Amino acid sequence: MNTIIGMVLEVGKAKKNMELNNAKNELNRQRLNERMEILGLKEKRVIPGDGNCQFASVSDQLFDTLEHANLVRRRAIDWLIKNKNWRLPNGAVLSDFAHDQSWDEFCGELGRNGIWGNHLTLVAIAEYFGSKIYVISSVDGEYLINISPTITKSQKLILLSHYAEYHYGSLAINK
Repeated sequence: MNTIIGMVLEVGKAKKNMELNNAKNELNRQRLNERMEILGLKEKRVIPGDGNCQFASVSDQLFDTLEHANLVRRRAIDWLIKNKNWRLPNGAVLSDFAHDQSWDEFCGELGRNGIWGNHLTLVAIAEYFGSKIYVISSVDGEYLINISPTITKSQKLILLSHYAEYHYGSLAINK
């Protein structure tokens, strides 16, 4: 009998947590949409939520197609491997972010299909392609992220949305 009551209580807790997460996710989505509207931006196209969204979004921005997402990922990972001692503006060294593994293992994992991109891959993309990246995020607080390359090679801006912890999107100016 106690086992059944315990199971019912656990299901109730799980349901309540799921409802709280759904409400938080909806708030984040609404916040991102409001920010995009204020900035005069809209989604350029639907980006698949397959774990490759950051790279597909950048591919869309640079090449006007999602077809080069793997190329963008490879270029970013190659840049990270070659620049493990590169310092971020805050003084941190890239290789410091590989906590429980070697830098090569860390980059190897990031290079796999379906593995989410992160801030380091955005830095690598900005540096490799020489383009400024602007990210509008759903996070509470500071939501505009600007990543500028050391040397600007292209005047093409990469405009991304970031639905925090879930998805990157490709943005366009709302005309």
